[in-house]
Amino acid sequence: MNWVDRQISQLRSCAGLHLNVFCDEFHNYLASRYESIGQVRTVVNSDSNVSLDTVYVSPKLIGESELYSESEICDLLEGSANLVMTGYGGSGKSMFLRSLWRTIAKRGVRVPLFLELRAMKDGQHDLIDGLIAHCFGRAKITRAKLEILLEDGRFILLVDGFDEVRQGMRKDIESSVLKLAEEFPKNSIILTGRPDGRFDSWSSFSRLRTCPLTYDQFRELISKIEFDNATKNAFLEKADQQFFKQHQEFLSSPLLALMMLISFRENAEIPSRLSIFYEQCFSALFRKHDATKQTFEREKTLDRIDFERVFSVSVVRKQLLSLHADRDTFIPEHTGRTANRS
Repeated sequence: MNWVDRQISQLRSCAGLHLNVFCDEFHNYLASRYESIGQVRTVVNSDSNVSLDTVYVSPKLIGESELYSESEICDLLEGSANLVMTGYGGSGKSMFLRSLWRTIAKRGVRVPLFLELRAMKDGQHDLIDGLIAHCFGRAKITRAKLEILLEDGRFILLVDGFDEVRQGMRKDIESSVLKLAEEFPKNSIILTGRPDGRFDSWSSFSRLRTCPLTYDQFRELISKIEFDNATKNAFLEKADQQFFKQHQEFLSSPLLALMMLISFRENAEIPSRLSIFYEQCFSALFRKHDATKQTFEREKTLDRIDFERVFSVSVVRKQLLSLHADRDTFIPEHTGRTANRS
């Protein structure tokens, strides 16, 4: 019995629900969904899909004090845990959830349902309605029957992109997530989003955050990505451990590491002054990252000019804080230079 048959057999075993027609359709959907969920876009390949396996580096997640691998997250979810996974844009949350869906599907303990919250239309606030509309393909199931399956704890719900929900809908989506977790506690939920203080009050959810890439993970990412091999090899030769340590805040982010690879291709060097790279990072944060998510346009409260001003101020502030931290070496060094010039 393959993994799809194992998943469907769990649903067919629900006596009295008469799910044979639904299961036949859902069987076909699961097989095709495995393929489609493994197709993604990146800032390097923003115009076409590439295989998840060619770009994905499995991250570590950290909770209160403990690190978790993807396999350990599966164990938690199969034990009916509810999790909130946070990380900033480009940290790999969506790719992690896609990989997790495939792992859970093949392990066959429970049926994974992957819901991208950006797919929910304005006015659609109920999570169960969202599952029915977006998680079963052509397979039709009534709300009443789905709730019976939820009561039995048949599912692991992978809910992606709370930060991609429009501001006016977030409170209702939040209420719906918490209500489903309370009413159907035998299932598990993992929800991703950018850091948000509201998650602190979700008492039935454990909070995790993405860890930055290590040097080895950074090299694995660059090595795997579909890109000009000569450029990749030259980039990796220059981006040694010392350079990684110097620019760890950038290179430990999957999105920004790829942006630096693109910058290297276009300029044939890694800039010693990072002002050009800051501009490219700004462009990535404002436009390119969301462009990799098909049909999605993030709600923006600032236009490009205002956002650029805020971004510039944050960069300057970071540099000033860095200089303040290094003041014991910075002041003597620069006063010495001034004295020499005079």
